[in-house]
Amino acid sequence: MKIWSNGSKWAGQSPDSVATLLEMLGTETLDPWFEAYGNFVIGADPAIPAGQVRVWGNFLTVSHMFRIDGTPEEMAPLVAAIRANQATAAYRAARQEASPMPTPQYKIVRLRVTDADVVAAQGGTGGRPIRLWVEMPVEYDAEAVTADDIANDPALTVVPGPVADHG
Repeated sequence: MKIWSNGSKWAGQSPDSVATLLEMLGTETLDPWFEAYGNFVIGADPAIPAGQVRVWGNFLTVSHMFRIDGTPEEMAPLVAAIRANQATAAYRAARQEASPMPTPQYKIVRLRVTDADVVAAQGGTGGRPIRLWVEMPVEYDAEAVTADDIANDPALTVVPGPVADHG
């Protein structure tokens, strides 16, 4: 198991333990926005080693970002705790208030953008690449979307992501 991040930590601080995250999942409400980015559990993704599962997300009112990779067996207690959290009345209420949530006809993907005009329009500086969360129709090929498409295609909408992501 690899704990990339767990807890509200400064650079260089050790992440919290899985036990701490399990406690948090039992007491704090997850942020429903993460449903749009894999629903807290990601299995098949080029960024994750084959045969691994990633759990990641954050909480609605407490900053405790987590990103942990492991085998399905290692991750089973975390996945169960995440799903139990999502079954609570507090989570369901938070989900109803979360807006906009993606619809079945749309997907939200993270794109790396280097076009200076688009970067500047989204708050970047100096033409430095940024990653944007973009809502698009499910039939769009995210890898083929360009900065020009983002600027000119009304079907593409830049949406707030769960984390600021420059670079």
